[in-house]
Amino acid sequence: MKIFLIAFGWAIALSFGSFFMFLSNLPYNLNAEDVMSEFTRYGATIGSIGGLTIGIVLMWTKTAIKPSHVALITFIWGASFFSGLTIGWQFFIVDASSPIFSKGMIVGMTIGGTLGGFFTALLLHHHKLLNDWINISLVTVGWFLALFDGSSFIFGFNFVGIPIIFSFAIIISGMIIGTIGSTIMFWRMR
Repeated sequence: MKIFLIAFGWAIALSFGSFFMFLSNLPYNLNAEDVMSEFTRYGATIGSIGGLTIGIVLMWTKTAIKPSHVALITFIWGASFFSGLTIGWQFFIVDASSPIFSKGMIVGMTIGGTLGGFFTALLLHHHKLLNDWINISLVTVGWFLALFDGSSFIFGFNFVGIPIIFSFAIIISGMIIGTIGSTIMFWRMR
């Protein structure tokens, strides 16, 4: 059940972030720098909601995790996605109709997920829920794989131009992210 809840939370996170990003871009013809600004906010939104979900589920399942840790995990994931998408866009800053746009999103989301996974693993290690650096590394790699696979599913198949299919792809991608990342995380936890 805990893996499903995290997967569902990531599906909601991607849905909300995408909805608000597209809603804010509807009436405008934005240049590349404005698009980058929108996607970094998008990253902070999805990272925060995804991190909040991880934190709440951890608090429900592990007594060592308190509400203050949930707030910290939420901040970690929001800041990680903000940073990851900023880095991704520095490499691939072009207009949103370009195929390079998809690469920027995949790189940015993967960096954000790796950072979020690493700092979450450090927090879990601090509270004796992960016992060594091998487990910290495995949790980090798990979130790397989760975000790479999930973002590649949305942007690698170029669902962006087909609104209905893109909406379902976002939900499926969120489920992929939450399932892979949380399965590996809980597998390595005590």
